[in-house]
Amino acid sequence: MLPPTIWSVFKEVTVSVLRKTVLAGVGAIEVTRAKAEQLIDQLIQKGELDKSERKQAVMELLDKAEKSASSWRKKITKEATSVEKKVTKLAKDLNWAREKDLKALEKRVKQLETQIAKLSGKPAKKTARKSATKAAKKAVKRSVRKTARKKTSS
Repeated sequence: MLPPTIWSVFKEVTVSVLRKTVLAGVGAIEVTRAKAEQLIDQLIQKGELDKSERKQAVMELLDKAEKSASSWRKKITKEATSVEKKVTKLAKDLNWAREKDLKALEKRVKQLETQIAKLSGKPAKKTARKSATKAAKKAVKRSVRKTARKKTSS
């Protein structure tokens, strides 16, 4: 379970994205040419539009639909970028170790084991390497927990 502050930020961001996605789905109606022509024909039949204006009205309707869809795509892209930045900042603030960081530590431990073995004249043991890796991973976990506790207490 995530600490309370992380959970509240995650929940807020997720709800915001979901709400905006639903609104985009409802608001940005994808209008095909056939659908636009059908709508304009209905207006002509009701006498609300003249037949001579049909072609121009269809083009205007398609243009407005495209602008609306384009506007929503931009808003969704902007929101997704904002969410990505918030999550990245959150992960950075928590000081989480990344997989590449752990691999770099493991590589460094192996190098140090080799140097120690050369100096002592004994071959490096696999068990020592495993225990050093476990110790590094435990240290990272402790650091993450400690940082999380600091965040929840502030």
